Amino acid sequence: MKNQFFVFLFAISMASFMACDKNNAGPREQAGSEALVAWEECVDFTDHGLTVCFEDVLEYRCPCNVDCIWEGAMDISLHITGQNIDTLITLSANSSSENLVSSAQIGANTIKIENPLPSACNDFGDLDKYKVTVKVL
Repeated sequence: MKNQFFVFLFAISMASFMACDKNNAGPREQAGSEALVAWEECVDFTDHGLTVCFEDVLEYRCPCNVDCIWEGAMDISLHITGQNIDTLITLSANSSSENLVSSAQIGANTIKIENPLPSACNDFGDLDKYKVTVKVL
């Protein structure tokens, strides 16, 4: 009976461990000013003392097999933390990034996004494929 309890406890512990998502591993450290950040990933820009997390995305680019007047865009929500900084910003991107708010001033740094992925409209909505280049300037 005692052994069954420990086996049960071990099984529960392993199930909890395996259920952890990639965010629980902590942020990926990045030297320099640029990183490709995936959806639900955090990157610690060690040279700037900031951590940037790709929190959410709102997709409104032109769907496949549709003639659109405008290509649309995607709004990317980033959670920025650092010394005395804890804020959520939403920046927009598309292939041209013209007339879109694609950067924001956070403390002494400018956060900029570029090159949103996926670029193939067949992958729009598949959040596991979403990535964006984040620059800290």
